[in-house]
Amino acid sequence: MRKSIIKKMIKLKSRILLTGFAIFLLGFSASISLVYETAIPGGGHGTMDSVAIWVAENPQESLLFITDKTYGYLEMHNPVTNQYIGRIGGNGSSEGKLGYPNGVGVAYNVATGKGMNDVVFAVERDNNRVSMFSLPEKEFIGSFGGNRLDEPYGIGFYKTNGVLQAWITNTGDNPNTVAIYNITATNNGATGDFVREFNTLGELESIVIDPVYQEVYLSDESEERNIMVYGLNGNFKKRIGHGLFVEDPEGIALYDIGSGNGWLVVSDQNSDPTQFEIFERGSLKHLGYFIGETDGTDGLTLTQYALPNFPDGSFYAVHSDKRVHAYDWKDIAAGLNLDVRVLDRASTSVQDFESGDGAVPEELTLSSVMPNPYSMTGMMNNGAVHFELGLLQPESVTIQIYNILGQTIRQITYNEQIAAGKHQYSWDVRNTLGEIVPVGIYIVAVRTNNFNKMTKMSIIR
Repeated sequence: MRKSIIKKMIKLKSRILLTGFAIFLLGFSASISLVYETAIPGGGHGTMDSVAIWVAENPQESLLFITDKTYGYLEMHNPVTNQYIGRIGGNGSSEGKLGYPNGVGVAYNVATGKGMNDVVFAVERDNNRVSMFSLPEKEFIGSFGGNRLDEPYGIGFYKTNGVLQAWITNTGDNPNTVAIYNITATNNGATGDFVREFNTLGELESIVIDPVYQEVYLSDESEERNIMVYGLNGNFKKRIGHGLFVEDPEGIALYDIGSGNGWLVVSDQNSDPTQFEIFERGSLKHLGYFIGETDGTDGLTLTQYALPNFPDGSFYAVHSDKRVHAYDWKDIAAGLNLDVRVLDRASTSVQDFESGDGAVPEELTLSSVMPNPYSMTGMMNNGAVHFELGLLQPESVTIQIYNILGQTIRQITYNEQIAAGKHQYSWDVRNTLGEIVPVGIYIVAVRTNNFNKMTKMSIIR
């Protein structure tokens, strides 16, 4: 969403003062060198909005997908050779055509009528649907949402009970909603079966889901201009990044370094240059930002899989509605003193944490921890936190407490046979040695033979 130049300059001056103070306190920012920018194909193209990457089993055949909202295409470039490859779609409403594609996402190993395929998803605002194309064939295999979606924009992925879900931001109604679909195979390809939706605040654009913390992060383009945090159940939790964004918060991506650690990267659509804000995964504390040569960014994406030209992973952002800029994650990590984690095979941060979404009743339920946050003040000797576990049938249950580094702090039960029903548990905020644990973020993890659940809590002074 573009604002007037005067309004933008006023906000930019305010931002300079604010971020100068923030960086003084929090300590990091960096300018990162651009590796390359994608070419404009012969004959030109329209307004480019979002970007996604597919890393092929042979990395040399990988593809960058960029949405062309004007002419209805997914434009394709090779991220290794930086060559223009071609287009998918074109304006229209028939199968395989695209009407104002805005959001784009890639999922790996998706069940289709032709077996397990990698799939690129194109979210079409004007056709009110999501179209799917198999990879590497680039063949149309189905669409969904046409009877329910209204001006959809962004897409995120989550996996529950072994089923891939597409979470779609839906902007045509007030309030905006997030619509959830199970991706299932059909005879000829795949479809999306509606599961549920929930209302949200603000004006939605991009979405990403953290399966470890069971949270949904939504870019809000309203006057709030920040990131909204929701639970997987659709309950609003809080906002982060208030006052950081000069223009709209747009693209958002998750970088996973394991054990619940990592970062959220969010683009600020300020014109010159775009600032990519970094939030700590879990705590959601704002850490700083980096810039490059990129302006006016809408969408962004990253991959933690090695490409021949990017052995430590790579980061991509749309530049001024016309190109995509490519950056080496190694340079970003070095500039901001962040870690690098390279995955063996491309990932869309789709992990199988069994949430029971769409299943009534749930086989396993886990309440929030109470009180949360837990305050150490005046409760050093006899304090405890409490939570409730619900089982639909008898299960062998293990309950463990982890710190933010993924280290086991305390084991509450181990393979204990628990009857069906509601069960109350408490933790005295002590480790296995009987010592009171330090302040920080902790995760209560419940595992049965068939399901897993997690919830997080914080301990403060």
